[in-house]
Amino acid sequence: MFKPIISFLLLAFVITAEAQQVNVATANLDRRNYKTGVMILYYGPNRMVKYCSLWDVKFKKEENEEKIANLLKERVAASDPYMYFEFKEGFDCNNATGYLQKKGISKTGISSCSYINFSENTNGAVVQPGNGTAASNNKDNVTPEYVNQLNTDGYVMVSRVMKKRMEQLEKDGWQRIYLEYNLAGGSKNLWLGKALSFSPDSMYKAISTVMNSTYYLKLLNFDKPLVDGFPYQEYFMEYKGDSLGETISFQPAERINKIIAAAVSDDEANTNNAGIIVFRKKYSIQDQFQSVLDDAKNNFSNYKLSETKDPNGVTVFNATRVFGLKKQMIFQTKQSKEWMFSQFCNTDEPDAATIKKSITDIIDSYVKTGNYITESGEHEGDMVYRLMDKTENILFQMAVGSKKISLNFFGQMKASEKITATVVNAVEAIPFIDNTKKYLFKNWEEAKQIIRGQKKL
Repeated sequence: MFKPIISFLLLAFVITAEAQQVNVATANLDRRNYKTGVMILYYGPNRMVKYCSLWDVKFKKEENEEKIANLLKERVAASDPYMYFEFKEGFDCNNATGYLQKKGISKTGISSCSYINFSENTNGAVVQPGNGTAASNNKDNVTPEYVNQLNTDGYVMVSRVMKKRMEQLEKDGWQRIYLEYNLAGGSKNLWLGKALSFSPDSMYKAISTVMNSTYYLKLLNFDKPLVDGFPYQEYFMEYKGDSLGETISFQPAERINKIIAAAVSDDEANTNNAGIIVFRKKYSIQDQFQSVLDDAKNNFSNYKLSETKDPNGVTVFNATRVFGLKKQMIFQTKQSKEWMFSQFCNTDEPDAATIKKSITDIIDSYVKTGNYITESGEHEGDMVYRLMDKTENILFQMAVGSKKISLNFFGQMKASEKITATVVNAVEAIPFIDNTKKYLFKNWEEAKQIIRGQKKL
């Protein structure tokens, strides 16, 4: 009765022993053929270690450690010069971090680990925690709307800068239409972005970052080339490395078949982790109004294009188009040195009545929140509508004349200080810029005549 049981136990023991033998043999074979451990890359100026990049690696024993270190070095975006490498065989990330801290290196100067497997891919397959393949080696991460070619560390760094703002915009109704996380900089990869088409019934916005390098965020309109053949820059702004860049809410007056939202690195020697996301939202004049109002504290820097030469010493900029109006300018008033962002249209233009009604409705909606006040009345022949904060700082003013409507966003000055800063007086203080023709009028008289409707463009 006991013999079958004993036989079964013996059989189970033999099977288990054989299985363990196979596992042990496989593990021994793995150890004989491959090295595993942590590769440490040291960076710093003047032989002083400032930063360490950690890589949990597996590679064939016949591979040269220095070759592996050089392959890893190409993946690191470090602001300090490379010094040397050290391979700690058998270490994991915790061991390596503790080892470096004992050497006196601050934890803030030690990166988290990226997991690289060179055993099957001589260039190294990046493995994310949980054994997921990283974007830089996964063709599934390249689609017309989505490109992610960064390794784990690069993705984390870029996402840390951009994720919060991306979530805020999506919560506000912005729809993501293109995302790219990639390398920017060096001789071949100075910029990242994509050619898209923009429709006049929508607004568009882009956010971006480039690590360790000054960069430029641009909207390049290839449908409207300049005289020299370069695309027209609908938006251009310089940002510091590691910072978040964001364009204004851009609404094209007509369909643009080819426009590129681009993050352009200023580093021509090194590639750096970077990202850009482009959003679309159905056009709303109130959203655009708020966007300009938000930028008043920055002297409308996000809406400034090229500075124009002014014969009377007033600083004047071409401006990104808002509210679909062609005539726009940003200028600094000569006496008060305050900035204004002004838009103009003729009263007989098709959209003039719509603009007037929409703006008065927007002013009313702000006042209803209880955080703003308004006043209106006649001034020098124009009907003036103002939006002010509770301390009577004028934020915005619309002046409706017999032939012209002007919209004016201001800095923060008391109403008593700004009572003369009306459309007519502002026009007399500076020449007018026609953003469609991109030149400054030749003389003051011509500017005044065109603004007052006495002379046509």
